[in-house]
Amino acid sequence: MYTVMLVDDNKMYRQAFTRFLEMNNYQVVEAENRDEAMTKIREQVPEVVITDLEMRSREEGLQLIRDIRSLKPFIPIIMISAVGTFEEGAKAIELGANQVISKSRIDQEIDYLYSTIDNAMAEYKRKKSLLALVRDMRERLNRGETREEDRGQLSKIIDDKQMDEYIRTEAYDALLQFRDRQFLDKPLKTVDGWEEISREIVQEIGKKIHNFSQADQETKRVFITAEYMFNQQEQEKGMDIDFSRNIAFSYAFAVENEVKLKMKSRMVSMLKNRAFLKMVNRLYDEKLKNVDLFLHQYLLQLMRGKHINITIDNVRHTLQYILKLEGRYRPDGLKAVGTLLLLFARNYEVITRKGIVKIKNPMGIHTNSEEVLELAKDLINLQHFRNPYIHPDVSETEKLGQIRTIAKSCLLKLLI
Repeated sequence: MYTVMLVDDNKMYRQAFTRFLEMNNYQVVEAENRDEAMTKIREQVPEVVITDLEMRSREEGLQLIRDIRSLKPFIPIIMISAVGTFEEGAKAIELGANQVISKSRIDQEIDYLYSTIDNAMAEYKRKKSLLALVRDMRERLNRGETREEDRGQLSKIIDDKQMDEYIRTEAYDALLQFRDRQFLDKPLKTVDGWEEISREIVQEIGKKIHNFSQADQETKRVFITAEYMFNQQEQEKGMDIDFSRNIAFSYAFAVENEVKLKMKSRMVSMLKNRAFLKMVNRLYDEKLKNVDLFLHQYLLQLMRGKHINITIDNVRHTLQYILKLEGRYRPDGLKAVGTLLLLFARNYEVITRKGIVKIKNPMGIHTNSEEVLELAKDLINLQHFRNPYIHPDVSETEKLGQIRTIAKSCLLKLLI
């Protein structure tokens, strides 16, 4: 039996609809509102969620979709609404709903609803299996294992235009760890007047990043290369070859090199600390294999309005790896480093099911909480925007401008 969660504040409607579903061999979990739904989803993940739009507020159903997508990206969601407008229906689809059905037409469309549920659940299982496969490959990479068949599978997932963007994003991030970096190992010394060009670029960078001279040599070399390629591409718009992805990779690589050098000893020391690992264990709900409910709520509140492109699923994944690998864990990208900063580079406390957990900046970052959050946000967003499957409606050139700005912001904060 498939488990369906039905979210609606109208008890009589909920009970009637539950009988319909149970008569058709679905197991039903009821919830009256968004908060109750999220609590129950954490305790027993349903195969599909059917939600009303208007409950305690007109857009509570839309907010529920956001919350579910943050916690469990693949759970199929069907919105059934008596009052929704066309615009709200379109918004629900944009946020991740699989289908929107009007309550006034539910009797006529009941067979369609059942087939929608069945198809959505089959797709849900397929996505879960693929995500597990991608994450297994990333775990092998973290252990230093590289296999050509993994590269081929990741490329196949990325090339599938029908693939879920979340999975393509995870696959692309994994493939970056395989990516040939030969072009980074070839300084542009063959360019006429390269030494003079390089000095001019350094002078320009120094106007924005005052301590650029203190950066690691590799950071400087790659960042200068990125600036040169960016300027060349800007001057020659319309050229046949677009180097946007290489430029974006260079900016991100420069920041990743610098942040890992700056944070490496702090992260190693923190991850080997038994007291730290006990604290992480209290932030993670082993029974539910998920982030503690109250930490989840705290993070959602913390990130509200800050436009940090991270999901609770990303946080869960990081905590799981820390507990599994302990001192052997190494963050596998800027998003993972940003997640560590978000969680462990500030002073705060959170009430969990295991009691109050006091986090006292175990990474030992000597700056204020808001500056740490801004750096975490920049690192996470830098990895987010360099992925070609993020915002496919935005041109590579537009994304490149964002990436360049964020990379400069990161180095400015790192080179204090």
